[in-house]
Amino acid sequence: MSSKKIVTDAYQWSYDRYLRDEPELAEIARDMRSKAEEARQIYDARVELRLTREKLARLSGLTPAIIEDLEESDYEGDWAQAMAQVKRALHGLKKRGNLEFKNKGGQKARAGRFTKAELLSQIAIRTKVSPEAVNEVLKSLIEAILEGLKEKGEITIPALGTFTVVKKPARIDTKPQTKTEIETPVSKTPHFKAAKSFQEAIKNAK
Repeated sequence: MSSKKIVTDAYQWSYDRYLRDEPELAEIARDMRSKAEEARQIYDARVELRLTREKLARLSGLTPAIIEDLEESDYEGDWAQAMAQVKRALHGLKKRGNLEFKNKGGQKARAGRFTKAELLSQIAIRTKVSPEAVNEVLKSLIEAILEGLKEKGEITIPALGTFTVVKKPARIDTKPQTKTEIETPVSKTPHFKAAKSFQEAIKNAK
């Protein structure tokens, strides 16, 4: 079964279970799903043409941040206008009437990857609250995790996993071109380890 069909089946299951008697939520979910499909097309087209977000932004008269938000179906501005600008730029390069491109060079397709908007939609469907409210909770969760890592260096969310801060000591590196030594200062990087139950759930997924 393809990852795209899995996403479609998941949406249908959510609709049957949560939305059939909730027309307002169903309309929100349809709109978010439509945007997610457009977002995938934009991403696939950009990969097909081997464009960076910066290059596509210049061609479409937008910014790299807007391109990123569009690809994550998370743009809060004029969605239709921004998408129209991107599509015109891509069509001008590809000379096609649609954006259904296939990935090249072993690039991983995103057909089965949930965008942020899809994640918000799924949570909204299950909790029967608005995607906007879910988004605020998600932002608060991320902020709380960051604060916890800054203060304690580790935070565990049961059934999900553990976030930790990995400290890398200062070191002396050598530039290959000039053979000169440079000092790399102490650094900190975030690390995540999935919970055993989470790993097992993914391992056993069909």
